[in-house]
Amino acid sequence: MPLSTGKVNLGVDEASLLKAYKLGSLNPSKWEEVDYDVEDVPSEILTSSGGDGDDDALGLGGVIDLTGLDAETRSAVSISSKSFDPKVFLSVVHPNATFQDLASGISHLQNSIDARSEQIRVLVEDNFDRFVAVKASTDALYAEMREGLLSDASEFASKSLTDCLKRSAVKANQVFLPVLENSSKAQKLRTTLAVFEKSKFFFSLPGTLVECIEAGKYEAALRNYNKGKFLLDSKPGQVVSVESGDGKPAGSAETQQKRILERVWTNVEKVMGELKSILLGKLQEPNRSVEEQEKIIEILLELNTSQDPIWTYFDSHHTHIMDQITTAYRSGLAKIRSAADQNMPDITGPDALSATIASQLRVCLAVLDNKQSDSTISRGGGHEVWETIWEMVKSVSEILLSSLPNFWKIAKNFLEGKFKRDCANDVTSMEIAKDVGVSLKGFMESARWKFEEVLICAWLRDANLLHHLESWVPSTTDSSVTQYMALLEVFQRHMTLTALKISGGVELTSTSSSLRTIQQNHIPPLFTQKILRAFLDAIYAFLDGLVHLTSSDLPVAAGDPATTSALLMPSKLFDLRDANTRLLLVLSNFAYLSSTLIPNLLNQLESVFGMSTEDDRKTLMKVVQELDKTLFDGYVKPKSAVVISILREGILDPGMDWYETPQPTEIRPYMYKVLMTLVGIHAQVSHVADGLLDRVLHILVEDAAEEALRSFRQVKRFGMGGMLRATLEIEFMHQTLSRYVSQSASKTLSELYNKISQAYARRPSDDNLQGHLDSVKKTLAESRRATGIEFMCFRQSKSKSSAKLATGKSRAKVTESGRTMGERRPVA
Repeated sequence: MPLSTGKVNLGVDEASLLKAYKLGSLNPSKWEEVDYDVEDVPSEILTSSGGDGDDDALGLGGVIDLTGLDAETRSAVSISSKSFDPKVFLSVVHPNATFQDLASGISHLQNSIDARSEQIRVLVEDNFDRFVAVKASTDALYAEMREGLLSDASEFASKSLTDCLKRSAVKANQVFLPVLENSSKAQKLRTTLAVFEKSKFFFSLPGTLVECIEAGKYEAALRNYNKGKFLLDSKPGQVVSVESGDGKPAGSAETQQKRILERVWTNVEKVMGELKSILLGKLQEPNRSVEEQEKIIEILLELNTSQDPIWTYFDSHHTHIMDQITTAYRSGLAKIRSAADQNMPDITGPDALSATIASQLRVCLAVLDNKQSDSTISRGGGHEVWETIWEMVKSVSEILLSSLPNFWKIAKNFLEGKFKRDCANDVTSMEIAKDVGVSLKGFMESARWKFEEVLICAWLRDANLLHHLESWVPSTTDSSVTQYMALLEVFQRHMTLTALKISGGVELTSTSSSLRTIQQNHIPPLFTQKILRAFLDAIYAFLDGLVHLTSSDLPVAAGDPATTSALLMPSKLFDLRDANTRLLLVLSNFAYLSSTLIPNLLNQLESVFGMSTEDDRKTLMKVVQELDKTLFDGYVKPKSAVVISILREGILDPGMDWYETPQPTEIRPYMYKVLMTLVGIHAQVSHVADGLLDRVLHILVEDAAEEALRSFRQVKRFGMGGMLRATLEIEFMHQTLSRYVSQSASKTLSELYNKISQAYARRPSDDNLQGHLDSVKKTLAESRRATGIEFMCFRQSKSKSSAKLATGKSRAKVTESGRTMGERRPVA
C-alpha cells in the first residue's frame, strides 16, 4: 500500500537513533553496522529532525511517511535529497497509481514548481536591500578584525592565551608529572602482581617441574606440564591478561603478552627436555622392574620424544642382553678350554680313549641307580670340564632368566597395542605376536632337536663302548647272568628317560627312574621316531659288544679284579682267558636279553610312546636269535665234533666185527670216553652258565644219537653178539644221559634200535636168547653201578625228577619196544 495514507510523529530524533546504534534503518532485516564517520551517508537522513514527513510532490496524497524506510531508500524518495530517484519514488510512494493519477500529478508538480519560482523571485526583490547591507557590514567587520584583534602578530588574538597555557603546562608537569609517573608505576605494579597472582601456577611451572623431577615424581611433572600446555594453547588471555589503558587489547599489549608466555614456556620446555633425557637414560638401565619401565615408556610417549621409547628400550636391552650372554659365553669357553687342557687324558695308544671313556662310564653307572647324579659328575673323569660347561650354561641361563621375561613382557604388551603410537596399528596388523610365538616355538623345538642329537650321539658312542664294562661278575639276583646286564638296563633306561625329558615328554623335575611310572606329555612324532631308533641302535650296539666279548683275541689279564669274580663269589672262579668260558657267559646273557630284558624295555617304551613296536620287535628278536645261534653253534659244534669223532671211531673200529663178535661182558672204552667228554662239558657249563646246561647237552645228545645212527647204518649185519653189544652200549649211553634225551634224540634212538634189530642176522646156533639178554642186563646194571659216581652229574635232581617223569616213561616204552623188536627178530 502507498505510504501516504496519514501522518506519524516519531517522537525521537531519528538521525541520532540510527547513528547511536549504527543502523541504516529503524527496521533492519539483517545484521549491519554502519559507520557514519567513514561511510558516505546522505546528509538528508542525518539532518532529519524527525518531523511529520515530506509532502507529496505530485499532490496525490498527504504527507509521505518515511519512518519505515532504510536510509538509502529514504534518500531516493526524499525530493530534497541529492540522490532522489524518480523511479524509486514512484515504486515506493505511488506503486498503485493509475495513468490518470500520474498525469494529474505531473500537472500539479508543474504548477508547484512555477509557484515556487515566483515566490523566490518575489522574496529576492523584497529583501534585496537587506542582503546588500549585511554584505557591507560583514566586510567592514572583517577588515577591522584583521587589523586589530585578529592580526597576524597576535596570532589572531590567541598568543597571550597560548603563552599562558604553555606556562601552566610547564608548571603542571613540574608538580604533577612525578605523581603521575609514580601512580603509573604503582598501577603497573598492581597490574603485574594481579597477573602473577592470577597465573601463579603458570609462572612457577618451571620451578615446580624441577622439584618434581628431583623428587622422582615424573608422573606429577607430566600432569603439571600437560596442564600448563592446555592453558597456553586454549586460554592464553587467562594466563597473562595484558590490556591497554582504555581496557581494550592493543597490538603492543598482545606482543608483550606473547613475549612473556614464550619466555616462561621456553624454560618449561628446557626442563622437560632434561626430563626426557633422564627418562631415556633410565629406560636403558637393565635392572629396573617391568612396572617402572612401562611407566617410563608411557610418560615418554606422552611427551612425544623424537626417539621412540619402545624401540629405544628394545635396542638398548637387546644389546645389553647380547653383551652379557657373549661375555658369559666367552668367559665360560675360556674356562672350558683351560680345564680341558689341564685334564687331557692319555690317548697315546689306539684304544686308550675308549678305555678312558669306559672307565668313566663305569663310575657313572655304578652310582646312577642310587640317584647320586651330582656325586657321579663330581667323581667322573673329566668332571672339571663338565663343571665349567655347567657353570657356563648356568651363567647364560641366569642371564636369560633375569632379562628375557621382562623384555618379553614389554614386547608382548607392545604387540598387543598397550603402547599405541605412530605405527602401532601397522605392527598389530602384521600379526607379529603370532609370528613371534611361532618363531619362539620353532626355536625351542630346534634347540630340543639339537640337544637330542647330541644326547643320541653320546648314547650310541657309549653303547658301543659299554662292553668294556663287562666284569664277568655274576648278578646277585640271578647268578645265571652277569652284572653287566643290570648296567645295560640302567644305562638304557636312564638314556631313554633323558631323551624323553629333552623332547618334552617328561617333566624336567621328574625323579622317576622307571619308564612305567613317569608323567607322560605329548611327544612330537619326529622325536618319537628319533628316540625309538636310537634305543634300537643302542641295543644292536650292545649285541655287537657281546659278540666282541667272545673273541679269542680279547685281552684279559689273569687275576684282574675287573675281569674275575673271586672278590665277590669265591665259588665262581672263572678262567676268563678261556674263550669258551666267556662264550658261555655271553650266551647266558643272550638268553636273559631275549627272554626278559629286551621285552621288558620294549614294553615300557610302547607304554610311553603309546604305539606298537611289533615290527621292530620281530626284527630285533630275529637278530638276537641269529646271533645267539651263531654263538651257541660256536661253542657246541667243536664239542659235538669231538663226541661224534669218538663215537664214529668206536662204532666203525676196523678191529670190530659186529657179526662175529662174542656176547659182551663189558662196555668198550670209547663209550666211556664219550660220556667223560660230556662230563667235562657238563662241568664247564654248569659252573659257568648253569642255565645253558639242558640246551647244550640236549644238542650234544641229539648229535651223538644221530652220529650213532649214521655209523650203525654202515654196519651191514649183526650177529647175536654184535646185536647185544650194540644194544648194550647204546642203552648204557641212553640210560646215563636220559635226563638230556629230547624227543628228537628219543626218536633217533628208536630208529637206531630198529636198525640194529633189522640188521640182526640170526644163525642156527643162536639159541637161549633170553639167557643172553639177562646176561646183558646184568652187565648193564653193573656198569651203571660202577660208573654211578663218575656220571652222577647226569642224574636228574629230585626237584626236577617229577617234571621229567612222563618223558622218562615214554622213553622207557620206546626203549623196551626197541629191545623187544631186537629180541623178537632172532627168535623168528
